[in-house]
Amino acid sequence: ILPLAHPAGLVGPGAMTPYSGGGGGGRHRSYGYVREPAVGFFVSGSSIPGLNGLYARVQQYDSRIDRDLQLAYIEDRSGWILGLAQPKRYYDEEWVFWDKTRVYRFTHEGRTILPGA
Repeated sequence: ILPLAHPAGLVGPGAMTPYSGGGGGGRHRSYGYVREPAVGFFVSGSSIPGLNGLYARVQQYDSRIDRDLQLAYIEDRSGWILGLAQPKRYYDEEWVFWDKTRVYRFTHEGRTILPGA
């Protein structure tokens, strides 16, 4: 086995030639539009284990939720719900996480069919 080496540069992961940077051009950016709600979301990085997981869109949700939801997603293993809720305070809609006991835990302003980070 011969090591891949280049006397002048860095070889990136999976690359067969040295990394040469991006050149002098600007960064290419593109935008898209979301017209339909997602069928699900993956949530990770929380220190609360039940919050992490794959949330699938559902049409019906637990009647213990005290808000009308435009969109509802449930994490099957933990029972947590992520929903786009009708206004209860000064915001328009808001994204809300409910734990398995149906206590709301976190909120974020809505105004979009994609939850905020």
